[in-house]
Amino acid sequence: MQRSVAVNLTTSIVPFRWIAWAWMTVLALLSKDSMSRGWLAVLVVLLTFGFSATAHRAARLHSDRIVELPMIATEIAFAAFVTLAGAWVYPTSTGAQRSDSLGWAWPVASILAAGVAFGPKCGGAVGLLLSAARIAAAIINGTPGDDLVGASTASSTLLFVLAGVIAGLVTDKLQTADRQLADAQARESVARTLHDGVLQTLAVFERRSEDPDLARMARATERDLREYLFGVGSTAELGGAVELGPALREAAAKIEDRFGCAVRVVLAPDLPTPHPSVIAALTGAAAEAMNNAGKHSHSTSITVYCEPIEEEGISCSIRDNGTGFDPSSTVEGVGLTSSVRGRLSEVGGTVQIESAPGRGTEILLTIPYSSGGSV
Repeated sequence: MQRSVAVNLTTSIVPFRWIAWAWMTVLALLSKDSMSRGWLAVLVVLLTFGFSATAHRAARLHSDRIVELPMIATEIAFAAFVTLAGAWVYPTSTGAQRSDSLGWAWPVASILAAGVAFGPKCGGAVGLLLSAARIAAAIINGTPGDDLVGASTASSTLLFVLAGVIAGLVTDKLQTADRQLADAQARESVARTLHDGVLQTLAVFERRSEDPDLARMARATERDLREYLFGVGSTAELGGAVELGPALREAAAKIEDRFGCAVRVVLAPDLPTPHPSVIAALTGAAAEAMNNAGKHSHSTSITVYCEPIEEEGISCSIRDNGTGFDPSSTVEGVGLTSSVRGRLSEVGGTVQIESAPGRGTEILLTIPYSSGGSV
């Protein structure tokens, strides 16, 4: 797929060649009366047309070949010829102003192609090479030495080098993005396969196994697979929640090992990046809520779900299937008061508890954006 990026970018240079050739033709027609070798100008224009047509045809019929060394090397050599030929089209008395009239724009295509095909270093080197060809053309045309070291020569050299380097850097960035997308798609495909097969089997084995050690091993294996498939940098955490997710999953893993219950952590794809203080508060409060669910409610399943609240903040729900209780008639323990409410109050958050005997418990943690809930 990385090669296809270079091929597509090199193909996009085809219109530039035609525009540069048209510009060359217009310049030749406008300055024909001042030429000393009109036949050479005609030859350069015709050969450039032929090369542009050949490159166009190759891009359509054999696109993979346009980024290979023979094609790029041929184009560089032809660009040098076009640059040098300009020195012989006009009489030497016209000086440097005419030395690059026909060979100014078209050779840039070869610089861009080299940068795209072989990277920024190669693109910059080709830019330097063709800049040297332009200087040689000026010398052949009788340009005084003082004019060769002027601002015009320096600016054109810088332009050629930057064109090659930037083309290479842009290609590298696009190839990296293309590779990351391919990896993400491959991981998503594997995730679907494992989720529909292995993960489901492990979940069933965990629930039905009478051996606590085997159930714990199945749960740990399922957790490791989920962390690999849906962990840091995956689509489950796009949007910046790449620090909160692992922190919550680490806390959930400890609860699973301690109480033998299954804990599932889910983060909304559009969850913003929380401030480090918010991550610490949410993780600590959620860990205590999960601990209470396993210790006091004897829960076998706990779900932690974090999502953004439009124009308000971040919410984190901890729901369990335990015994539940009546909040109105139950005195809150130290864990709920200090570890949950205390942590949330430090970052301007709130805690809501919904529970009933025999119906489990849900603890909703909410932190407003004004407290630093997002970057």
